[in-house]
Amino acid sequence: MRLTPLGVDRRRHLARLTRLALLGTAIATLAAPASARVTQVVIKTVESPAFGGKTFGEVGAYERVSGQIVGEVDPKDRRNAVIVDIDLAPKSPNGTVSYTTDFQILQPIDRSKQNHRLLFEITNRGRTNALGMFNDSPSGNDVTTAGDPGNGFLMRQAMS
Repeated sequence: MRLTPLGVDRRRHLARLTRLALLGTAIATLAAPASARVTQVVIKTVESPAFGGKTFGEVGAYERVSGQIVGEVDPKDRRNAVIVDIDLAPKSPNGTVSYTTDFQILQPIDRSKQNHRLLFEITNRGRTNALGMFNDSPSGNDVTTAGDPGNGFLMRQAMS
């Protein structure tokens, strides 16, 4: 069956309407953004070099930056309802609940040797597991020390 120009136009029109309907449905089902935000980043220590000055192949030595992230969440946002007892937490004048979490950044001292990749791990009760697992470290790491670099696998990959 051969389509006439009118048939082609009709198909294009139907295709446009279908895309528009899908776009409208997607927009209508999007949830409003959560009311949570980081209000401050506090750098507490810079350890350079980290790991007692140990070097990792061509990448060299690493430094460790550690600190704390301060933020606030809206206890009325339904997505924050999973936070235990959030409704009982003290509230700021604007009705939000403040939180803090520790962080650490491990990066090559010589930034030109970075591979521009980031390994990001969310702490669980102040402890991280990725460095211990990837570096075959005998002990787990926490965010208060650089920890044991183990075999240094991630560091030799120039991970940040």
